[in-house]
Amino acid sequence: MTRGALSRLSELAALESEHTPPPRSAGKAAWILKQALPESISLLRGTRPARILLLDDEPSARDSIKRLLFFYFKDFITAEASSGWEGWWEISQRVPDLLITDLNHPWPRLEEMLHVHRLFRGLVRFPIIVASAVLDDAILRQRLLSFPTFDIVLLDKPFAAADLKAKVLECLPSFPCGIL
Repeated sequence: MTRGALSRLSELAALESEHTPPPRSAGKAAWILKQALPESISLLRGTRPARILLLDDEPSARDSIKRLLFFYFKDFITAEASSGWEGWWEISQRVPDLLITDLNHPWPRLEEMLHVHRLFRGLVRFPIIVASAVLDDAILRQRLLSFPTFDIVLLDKPFAAADLKAKVLECLPSFPCGIL
């Protein structure tokens, strides 16, 4: 880890220990960007691990996806959530570089969760991979693809490991692959 990354981590730890809330004025958008931008730039340079949020109500599905990610990629950190509220909480604490989710999970559903995120933190974008069975609601799938703020990619279930790898690389082209 570089000295700049260590100093940035210590600054963030100091901020979190002081419990300084974001400003409530028009400067809130600038504060959000100031928090997210340096880490996004360091991800592009390959100096920090990518943050991936796994949102699925089935623990076995989250574990399987995590195992596949560990098999193909290196230098990433996962967070897990089993409901829409837990997912939104994780996103509000630290915006992920990528969200991998199921189309159907406990309330709030993905669509409502994205609306809430857009209202409160609309300037911060991240790609989303939605694992969905082909027989799922076609109208909901179409609405998600036309969602204005996020880059959403559909991954049809059941999927192979190579399919997940291709979708992750499509969303995060600078993501470091392992030797496989």
